[in-house]
Amino acid sequence: MMLVEADLTNIKLFDRSLRIINFAELEAKKTNKIVYPIHLLIGTSLERTGVCAELFINYPYLLMF
Repeated sequence: MMLVEADLTNIKLFDRSLRIINFAELEAKKTNKIVYPIHLLIGTSLERTGVCAELFINYPYLLMF
């Protein structure tokens, strides 16, 4: 399996999307350097806007492992 490093410089993303990706990268650095879907889910919760964040604010135990 070959790992490919993504070049996000040519992709237009909204500010919220960039914040979610940044949060996901920070979460991934805690365990390893690969961003998995769970890191994106955690990123959407930490971003504090949107449906996922509202769920996390109202039900914080949902992401407890």
